[in-house]
Amino acid sequence: MSGIWDIAIIGAGAAGLAASIFAAETMQARGHSVQVVTLDSAKKIGAKILISGGGRCNVTHDEVRPEDFNGSRNIVRNVLAAFDAHATVR
Repeated sequence: MSGIWDIAIIGAGAAGLAASIFAAETMQARGHSVQVVTLDSAKKIGAKILISGGGRCNVTHDEVRPEDFNGSRNIVRNVLAAFDAHATVR
């Protein structure tokens, strides 16, 4: 990747992607042409969103299942067994 960028956002999780969109939209609304780059150590941007359930998962919801996550379900199963949704709410 090469180029000249006006704004660099480090981290392409949910917050980083939102910041990138907000920065570009804000600058365009003010009449500025802007180049925004979003960088992340993951192979694909947004990978962290998939790991956390793709936006479908909220651990304070009534029910959270390992199947709600993309990734190692064994790890998620162990975490949820030790610290379930009710414990999070408490």
